[in-house]
Amino acid sequence: EKRAEFPDAGKIVTLRVDVPGVPVHRFVEAS
Repeated sequence: EKRAEFPDAGKIVTLRVDVPGVPVHRFVEAS
């Protein structure tokens, strides 16, 4: 699993990829 977290317009966006080739799931939380 790969994760990348970065600030985006005042929010934390986490990109999560469980299996290569599978669409990326975005989890947006208030920062």
